[in-house]
Formats: sequence, C-alpha cells, structure tokens
Amino acid sequence: MSLSFLHGGLALLGIAAASIPIVLHLLLKQRPRPIRFPALELIRKRQTTTVRKLRLRQLILLALRIALFALLGLALARPTLRSSLMPIDQEAPVSAMVIFDTSLSMQYQKEGKSRLDVAKAVAKDLVGEMPEGSEVSVIESSFPVSSVPLGARAAASRVGSVELHATPRPLNDALQVALKGLAKSERDRREVYVLTDLAATAWNMSGTDRIEQLAELVGGGSGIYVIDVGVENPEDIAIDDVRLPEQVLAEKTPLRLTATIKNRGPAVDRPIEVYVDGEPRHTKMIHLEADGAEEIAFSVPGLEVGRHHGSVVVRAGDSLPFNDEYYFTVEVREAIRVLVVADTPTDAVHWVNALVPALLRNQEPRYEIEQAASKDLGDTNLAGFDVVSLINVGSLAQESWLQLSTFVQEGGGLFVALGERTDKNSFNSASARLTLPAELLEEVRVPDGIYLSLDRFTHPLLRTFGRFASTDFEVLAVLAYWKVKLAERGTQTLASYTNGDPAILERSFGEGQKGRSIMLTTAAHYRPDLQTWTEIPLGWSYVVLAEQMIKYLAGASEANLNYLAGDHVTVKIGDKQPFALYTVTDPKENVERMSLESGESALTIPAVKELGSYRVEARENGRAFVSGFSVNEPSSESELRRLEPEELVKLLGEDRAVVVRDKEELEQAVDTGRVGRELFPWIMLLIIALVFGEGYLANRFYRKPKLDA
Repeated sequence: MSLSFLHGGLALLGIAAASIPIVLHLLLKQRPRPIRFPALELIRKRQTTTVRKLRLRQLILLALRIALFALLGLALARPTLRSSLMPIDQEAPVSAMVIFDTSLSMQYQKEGKSRLDVAKAVAKDLVGEMPEGSEVSVIESSFPVSSVPLGARAAASRVGSVELHATPRPLNDALQVALKGLAKSERDRREVYVLTDLAATAWNMSGTDRIEQLAELVGGGSGIYVIDVGVENPEDIAIDDVRLPEQVLAEKTPLRLTATIKNRGPAVDRPIEVYVDGEPRHTKMIHLEADGAEEIAFSVPGLEVGRHHGSVVVRAGDSLPFNDEYYFTVEVREAIRVLVVADTPTDAVHWVNALVPALLRNQEPRYEIEQAASKDLGDTNLAGFDVVSLINVGSLAQESWLQLSTFVQEGGGLFVALGERTDKNSFNSASARLTLPAELLEEVRVPDGIYLSLDRFTHPLLRTFGRFASTDFEVLAVLAYWKVKLAERGTQTLASYTNGDPAILERSFGEGQKGRSIMLTTAAHYRPDLQTWTEIPLGWSYVVLAEQMIKYLAGASEANLNYLAGDHVTVKIGDKQPFALYTVTDPKENVERMSLESGESALTIPAVKELGSYRVEARENGRAFVSGFSVNEPSSESELRRLEPEELVKLLGEDRAVVVRDKEELEQAVDTGRVGRELFPWIMLLIIALVFGEGYLANRFYRKPKLDA
C-alpha cells in the first residue's frame, strides 16, 4: 500500500495550522491563584488531584483541536490510497492488453446481441477513452498470441475483426501472454482487460501459480479488470452428445444412434430431426423436463456403400445456436470378406456360427465367409479377403506362411486360434515368425481350469466388453493352452488368463493401413470329450469376441470418423499408389491442398477448427479417392455455469484484479487503479465527528455549576 497527495502543499499548510491550538493553549492557559488562608489547608491537599484533572482535560481538547486542523489540511490535499506505486497523472499514456473470450458460449444472444457484440462495444469505448499516446494489444483466447501494440484507431479496427472459434483454450493462457507483454513495456501504467461471460469452463481454476509469477514480474503499476458481459441466468437447450455404436457399417445395416438432449430452463417440448447427406430421415418430438436431460434413439435404414455425413438437430429456437446441431460421419462398407481355414470343417463350426448365427442367415449377412482346408491355402488368392482365420490348423507349408506374411504386410488381418492339432515346429518356422506374434514353447494342461481375464477395455478389440457389467468368460474354463514367448517387435498382450499367462496377443506391422495378426493361445472350437481345450465357445461372450475380432482386423472398429474441435485428424489412404494431391474442404467450403510424404499412408490434418463435416478427395488418371469426417464442439462448452466474482478474484489475486459488470463500475475501477482510492470522504466524516466530539467535551469539562437560589 502507498499514500500520495494530489495537493501536497495544502497538506503542509494543514500541519502548520495544527500549531494554532498549541499557541492559544499556551496564551490562555489558566494559572491557579495562590491561597494563603490557613483555614483552607484541607483544600490544598486536593490541589494536586485537581490540577492533574484540569491538565488532562486541557490536553484532550488540545489534541482534538490539533487533529481537527491537521485533518482539514489533509482533506484539502486529497490523499489517495493505492495498492502499488503508480504515477498520479491520470492522463499519462497506458500500455493495455485487451483479452477477448472467444469461446462459443460468447455466442449467447440477448436483446438481439451476442455476448461478443457487447464485448466489442465495451472494448471500443474503452480504447476510445484511453489517454493519448496509449498502446493497445488485442488477444483472442482461442489463439493467445500477443499482437503488435496499436494506437487507438487501429486497435478499434482490430477489435471489430475479433471472431468466435470452436477451439477453446483457457483464458489463463491469454492472460499469461498479456502479462508477459506488459513485463516488456516501458510504460508506468499497465492494464489488462478481460472481456468474458464468466463461464466456468473458460478458466483453469488450478492455474494460479504461473499468473502470480508473471504478475510479480510485471510489478507495480498494473491492474487486471475482468469485464462481465454474460447473462445472469442463461437458458439453453443443447445436444450434449450423440453416440454411434458403429462408425463403420456393413451394407444394408441400419444406422443406429442415440442423442442426449439437455435442458437448462423450464420444461418444453421440442422436435428432434436426423439428416443424412442433407436429407431429412427421421423426426421425433421430445419432452424435456425443467433443468433435465433426455435420451432419444434413432434408426436410419437403407444407406448405400460409401461415406455419409449427417447431423442431429434440435429445433430449440434459443439464445445459443451452436449446440443445436451435432454432426456425424459414418461409412458403409460391403460385407467383410472372411476366409476361415481349418484342417477339418468341424473345427470351424463354432467360429463360423459366431460370425453368422443360423437364425440370421436369411438376413443380409455382415460377413461373406468362405471356408478352405489348410492344405488348399496355397491355392487360394488372399487378395479377395479382408481377414483370414486359422482355426486349430496343424501345419502349413512354407509357401503358405509367406503368402500370409504378404497378405498382412499389405493391410490384411490374420487371426490364429491354436489347439490340439497345432504343430509347434511349423508355427515356429522362420517363415511363420514373420507374421505370428509369438513363439510356441509348450502345451500346458490345467485340469482344474483357468479363466480368460479382460481388463484392457480401452483397446478397440475389447472396448465393447467395457460396457458390460460382466462376461461369461469368468465361468467358462480353459483346460489347455500354449505357453508362448512374445515376438520382440510390435507385439502386445491384450488379455491374459487368471494365472497371468498371455491369452490374446497382437502384432502390428507399421502405421496406417498396414495389417496385424492376433493369436488366441487356447482353442476357438469345442470338443465334448477328453480332448476338450476350452469351454469358451459355449458362451455368448465368445460371439461378441468373434465379431469384434473380425471387425478390428478388418479395420472397421478402429476407424474414427468423428472428432472434436482442435483435434488432429488422421485420414487413412490405404492405396498402394497414393495420389499426388488431396483436397480438404471444410464446412465453410474453404479448400486446402495436401500431399503425402514419401512412405506415409495417411493424411494428418492439424487442429481442425470449423464445426461440421469435411470432405477429403483426390482424382487422377480416372482414379478417385473420397473420404471425410465430422467435427463437433466439446460438450463442456455448453455448460453455462458462471463463476462467482469472488472465485475469479481469488484466482487472479485479490490485490490486482477486479470484476465489473457495467461502464460505470469499470470507470470507477479504472480511476481507482490509475489514481488510487481518495480518502477525502472518510476524512470529512472524521472531521465532523471531531467537531461534535470537541464541542461535547468542551461543554462537559467547562460546564458552570448551578448556583443555589
């Protein structure tokens, strides 16, 4: 804290005037008259006490009168109190940083104006009223980079160009950039203005240390003014999320999705619509309870093979339009082509039935399955298949192993389930080790049984199991399996048995569309005799595992076609002859041209910014490549909980930040920050109290006693 005076000379004059009561006290000091009567000796004994009381009363009145004159001079000097040493010239140029909250919650409309419109108007008034010669930098929270300091006119123009963006970053980042910029300024007065709707999601409430360090670096003469342009009690209907069980669908499989609608406000009824490729495909009316949420499911049949862009729309008609539409992209592929190889057809029965249950064979199949004997594998053209499954195969010729290696290296998927027929020497051959994820060590029998344990639910193969409370793998015994040694490169264990030995292993071959092989170290078939290896094929979890296995190896479950704003998007090309040039068209029809680096098999599009559906295309010599994806805002941006001013002041520092709501509060806060808080009103109140106090004590001390009649 520091104290300064607008009129220092008057303060000295007040101190000099404080000597007047002292002079008067000395000149008018009453002197006791000597009493020489012997009869009054008793009164003399009380003389000392009387004199002391008289002197004390005189000193009290003297002190009050001295303080009265001193305070009059102090009041005329207009003292101000400031939290830091700052120049008192209110017209001195300012170095200012104006930070805009450019998150999409600032789109909120009231009285025909968005929060950004209000923030721009406040900023233009603020810049226009700054002292001549001031420098202003404008910072957007979505891209926290300090701009070149501008004059008032140029700064006002820059304010007009500020836009909202779908790539939110905490306002803490922009504030740190602003404080770094001010630390380099040579101006004595440095100010930061933050224009925000006070949405809690715009701040990192744990990021205080860095702000404090930078504020200390800037030092005295700086202030942070948070200007609240938000709405006290916002109301909104938002699509919080849209869940797609599958982003890649088999041909003639209906698109299924579930939308979650949140209501912040009174109970209402609203229509929900689903669009695919710009055409309305479904409409439902939904009732939303006050401050509640509802889920609504849709099924859209009849999508043709290819990429499809769609959206879910709620006709809310509210003040925040960006969250009334949620975009999605799905891909419809032809049925996955699977080759099932076994020594005998009976070994493959359970695997085939899991992929194409007998009850569903009259419907459109999700998989095209072809079976072959292991001895005929060398005569089969694998180029026509997406996945090859080896079920309890005894041995393969070297040419067949090399054929499988080429198939996987070119992007195919290989599933290998071991069993009692498995020939260790064949599976450990040099040609087999090119593809398999592990070397076989020994066959292990477990008469009491062990069980398959799943816990890596983040992996695409096992993600579906994470939605189940439990599986029947916990009760289906494994009585025999192969103990294995993992390959040195590209291999990971996806699941183990309850004794810790590996059960499901994966080996990947490069990035992008390169293939992978997966090994199940026990059997995928069931034999109801003494040679039983496992009971796993008898449970429903086996059917789920089989389906997820084929989809994963075919690249269907791993495909990601839907992203959040700010994500880096990967578009897999998967073509042996990539195109020289690809065009990426965003939802606003802006086109960016990209090319693949040598050896790459996927395009990487950094930090997508626009909400909506993107197209990725290439055409060359009669060939064509068409792909795409969709981008949405994180659901957290629709959380409109506002910070209390006390929370924000605590975050930014109580001695350096203030939160204001209107122009009058801002002007008062800026004046206080620049000049300091004037003490004149408080001093005048104290003077009035002293005047009354001095009069009261003077009358009490020198009150004449009443004379008896």
